[in-house]
Amino acid sequence: MNEQFEPYHAEDLQPWETNYAMWIHLGALIAYVAAVIPSLGVAFPVPLIAALVLWLVHKHDSEFLDDHGREAVNFQISMCIFYMIAWVVGAMMFCVGYYITLPLVSIFGIVGCAMGAYAGKQGQIYRYPATIRFL
Repeated sequence: MNEQFEPYHAEDLQPWETNYAMWIHLGALIAYVAAVIPSLGVAFPVPLIAALVLWLVHKHDSEFLDDHGREAVNFQISMCIFYMIAWVVGAMMFCVGYYITLPLVSIFGIVGCAMGAYAGKQGQIYRYPATIRFL
């Protein structure tokens, strides 16, 4: 599905909206650094919970925040699936794959969250790559 999105302009948005959109993505990024990476991916639902809570708080206050929150939650659900696949692939490769697949998935999650945070702060719509759109 190829949707055309009308770009938001930073002057059309309140400063709190762009700040909050940034924190929706940064909340998941902080959860990655704090919970997922030290546990080798075992705590992969933690960033999903962070993004979901931040989205639910203000999703009715702004269409811009609803869009960023929905995108962040979809990405975190996709990341949970990617982590499960990485664990299966790692197990199939006699645990050597854990040192390959889990860091790749983690780097993908960190870079995606950082790019989403930057776009949110700039007042731009952001679409994560390789994201399954559940919501």
